[in-house]
Amino acid sequence: MKNITSTQEQLLKELAAIFILEGEKYPDDTVIEMLQEELEKEENLGIIEDSSELKEIKEILSNFDKMRETNDPNYEGTGPDALDPVFEILNNLNLIVK
Repeated sequence: MKNITSTQEQLLKELAAIFILEGEKYPDDTVIEMLQEELEKEENLGIIEDSSELKEIKEILSNFDKMRETNDPNYEGTGPDALDPVFEILNNLNLIVK
């Protein structure tokens, strides 16, 4: 795993758990909202600023909001590949076991 703090690792693991456990039960839109809620918790804001992976995940998720709000034709919030970029980040950190 990259050089990340235990606090960052814990938050990334929480995101991975949401991704894995809730991803089976809910559509991508709902999982995106769950991930965003976790990232927007006040205690997590400082953790995100010091982690490029967490900032990247937050940016990916915020792009979904922007596309949804503007009815962007590229928005595929419920498509099968919508969360692939988030999966790749978590997978590269060995937080997701296939």
